[in-house]
Amino acid sequence: MTIYLLIIGLGIILDQLFKWWVVSNIPLGSEQDFLGSFMSLLHINNYGAAWGIFHGRQTLLTLVTFFALILLGVFLYSHYKSNRLEAYAYSFIITGALGNFIDRVRQGYVTDMFHFKWIDFPIFNIADIFITVGVLLLILQLFNKKSN
Repeated sequence: MTIYLLIIGLGIILDQLFKWWVVSNIPLGSEQDFLGSFMSLLHINNYGAAWGIFHGRQTLLTLVTFFALILLGVFLYSHYKSNRLEAYAYSFIITGALGNFIDRVRQGYVTDMFHFKWIDFPIFNIADIFITVGVLLLILQLFNKKSN
């Protein structure tokens, strides 16, 4: 269980430190080159969830996240010995959910910053990356179960 808790702890620290750096160094609404023409850092405050859904519904998002975190914790605990891939997936999703949950509770919004310059894609943060990787691992696990 230690490795999964380490992922969660270090991931939250990484997420929160990077958000702090962005808030401290890039004015709200400003953009800074990050990876040339591929990506920039665009400091925004997100008052919704992914793709702006539930904009302004912070209480709902906070409650849903709280209960999802409890459920994900139960899933992690029940799979950490029997299915490592699934446990890693839950660890990554918990990390991302907690990173954004901390923002919502502390600030009333989530700080986002990564902006793909070459496609129209929502601006996201490190916590969102953790959630995405976790979901991809769960999908991989699903395919593994189907092939067995």
